[in-house]
Amino acid sequence: MSTSVPFSKLWTEDELPLPEAQPGYAAPRRYRFGKLGSRHVLGKFGYRHRRTEGELYKGRANDTNVAGSMHYLFRAQSGSNSVMDGTDIPKHACKICRTPFSSEKELEEHMRAPAVPDTTSTTIVQTVQPNQKALSVQDDQEIMRPISCTTNADGSETSLVVEKGCDGKRLRWFIQHGIEGLSKKQAKVAIQGSQVFVNDSVALDASRVLTFGDVVLVKSIQPASSSSAPEIEILYRKDPILVAFKPSGVRTKGQFPGTLEASIEQQEGHRYDALSKLDSFCPGLCALIRSDCGKQPPPAISHSMTALVFKAVPESWKPHREVTITVEPQWKKRKRKMTPQSVQLVPLKLMPLGTTKEREDSMQLTTIRLETGTACSTSSICQYLRNESHGVVGDSNCRQEYLKVRRSIRNRIKDKMCIGCYRVEINGMEINCEVPEKLLWSFWDAHCEARHL
Repeated sequence: MSTSVPFSKLWTEDELPLPEAQPGYAAPRRYRFGKLGSRHVLGKFGYRHRRTEGELYKGRANDTNVAGSMHYLFRAQSGSNSVMDGTDIPKHACKICRTPFSSEKELEEHMRAPAVPDTTSTTIVQTVQPNQKALSVQDDQEIMRPISCTTNADGSETSLVVEKGCDGKRLRWFIQHGIEGLSKKQAKVAIQGSQVFVNDSVALDASRVLTFGDVVLVKSIQPASSSSAPEIEILYRKDPILVAFKPSGVRTKGQFPGTLEASIEQQEGHRYDALSKLDSFCPGLCALIRSDCGKQPPPAISHSMTALVFKAVPESWKPHREVTITVEPQWKKRKRKMTPQSVQLVPLKLMPLGTTKEREDSMQLTTIRLETGTACSTSSICQYLRNESHGVVGDSNCRQEYLKVRRSIRNRIKDKMCIGCYRVEINGMEINCEVPEKLLWSFWDAHCEARHL
């Protein structure tokens, strides 16, 4: 039965009319309009139509948890003791699934665990491909066999054969898991670039369903190297000091691959220690000092950060406001051993630069410049602004304020933290880089004016 059938027509007698949906009942839009599943008539009442996965499913399905849900049981009509069109039930057959058994003992074992796959029955799978041997239920459990992969001598072509365990898998998934070290994006780009052939025919559909016995030929794909470090831009160099631009998503400290310190060491040939405390979500200028410079005292460093915050700041913040914030250890192990000496008090200077106009369909946004020293971390600044009711745009702890911003602005920000360090002063020497448009109040003010026209 289709899920678009009205709920009141599931019975022959219209004794249960569908009530009127009240505001606030509806499920999120992606569940009501078929983006994450088929459209359902009960979507406006909060129903989320989702698939239920088996034991082999490796993804997240927390929203399919039915603990505490309400179940409706309907009594069968009087006079009908059979579910399948009034047919008689065999002597040793299950009254629920109608599976026949040769003895009463087998039937009792089946009834004790009706959800366990039946290994005593030799039921044949109904869907059988032409020229393909029928598979029993026991044979069908042998899935996810290793993919047969063959690469030619020069490595320009890779041949993959679809085994029985991968029957029904999508083409993009099959290539990603067939070639070791290949990413999801690389597999998709290869398909779009006409570098993938299925049974000697070019395949351009990444969601194509493969069948048992298909031969997939992949040309000129090199797996991503896990040891390759991202290229870091150096904006200032004076031995033993470096000022580099740290991209968003890169951790500052650490000697393992992917961090700023490890990337600089691989790029420069010397080990450097970061003097700036920028969190992984915060891009911007970061000062580093070479590790082998001896006991030389660190230079005097000040950071100037730019942030886009919610609401208009009070007049008492203008032209600037000087406060002292608390910086606590960030890691859990350090927090357990936290002492009064481990908590630092750091001065912070806030300077509002401007605020967007007040509009009915959007909350006001303000650009603030924050000047601080070396010991201040980005997360401590975000926590202080959040406590002052002026959280940073994109902060996951400010969802209520974020939803009050115009949709066109949210679509461009995409839940990214709107804060970064774009000015550093080292011993009186200023190093600057351009502030992105998304952090400027004037950019969003002009955007709203253009949308209004």
